[in-house]
Amino acid sequence: VKQFNALDYSLQKRYRPANETFISDRFIDNTFISVQGGIFNLAAWGDTKYGFGPSATLGMGKWINEYNAMRISLSWKNFARKRDIAEFNLAGIGVNHLFNISSYLGGYRRSRFFELSTVEGLMYTCSIMDGDVRHALGLNLGLNLNMRLSNAVDLYLEPAVTVHTDGIDHSGAMNWHHYDLEYGLAVGLSVNIDSGPRKVSPPRNRDPHTYMAFFVGPQIQNSELVVKELGIFNSIGPHFGITAGSWINDYFALQASGFYSSDKWIRDIDGQLKDSRYIGLRVEGRFDPLMMIPGWKEKSGFSIPLLFGPEAGYMHKDDRSMKIDKGYLGLTAAAQLRYK
Repeated sequence: VKQFNALDYSLQKRYRPANETFISDRFIDNTFISVQGGIFNLAAWGDTKYGFGPSATLGMGKWINEYNAMRISLSWKNFARKRDIAEFNLAGIGVNHLFNISSYLGGYRRSRFFELSTVEGLMYTCSIMDGDVRHALGLNLGLNLNMRLSNAVDLYLEPAVTVHTDGIDHSGAMNWHHYDLEYGLAVGLSVNIDSGPRKVSPPRNRDPHTYMAFFVGPQIQNSELVVKELGIFNSIGPHFGITAGSWINDYFALQASGFYSSDKWIRDIDGQLKDSRYIGLRVEGRFDPLMMIPGWKEKSGFSIPLLFGPEAGYMHKDDRSMKIDKGYLGLTAAAQLRYK
């Protein structure tokens, strides 16, 4: 009988796929430029609450080795206090370190479609509201979920939390904490400057590659004012538009949508419900997780695509005494149930 002693293998290292060759002969190798937009908020302290505000960030970075990268970025954010609608802007510069968990655990592969990295760093922030200027230092932590779309372009999601030293919210004594907490989610595109030869995997084999669709359905508004005065289901209105997109591989596509929608958002003095109308454009990633299961495409026509991405639009609201016209930026997310 052949004997097996597990102690003979106790000091063996975990199996890990071998790294591909990491090429870094020139400074420009493994460098990238990133552009991202998102929505962020500040934690509410006491009676001081804030609305989600838009953000924009421009960054440049470099992968130092298979697992580690450094990125420097310039950012802008806008917030508004709910109690008095006072707006303030945050301008910042930050330095981040990215640690590629996927490469560390699964081996370095330039062709990997999905990659997960941690993001940690320091930043300086200048907050301005009506001439009142505050300065703060911050520590930020986050995750970077990267999807390699082509040799040169990556799409990524980046949720993040930042702890600032006190003062960026201009709340004074109403905020007795000695720090401010910021949180949010960004969607970005990263352009790889050295887009040398590499194949994006897995290969694209979905047929057809491009598609177009029309959509129509109901829309409701979920806001404090609607919940208080109308009830969510009394705000219902139409939503319709057109979508065009292209599959990158079996389970991921990029699409753009134009839409028009409306709902009810306030009740007039005479009891009449007032309209809120929107027109805009969405750019979304479309991820179909079931298609990652081997054989699912051939065995079943059922799928659950998940949609996410930025949205820009223009809204018109009929108020009780005036009309409100304003552009907006935001993030959108959705899920579809499909059967073919």
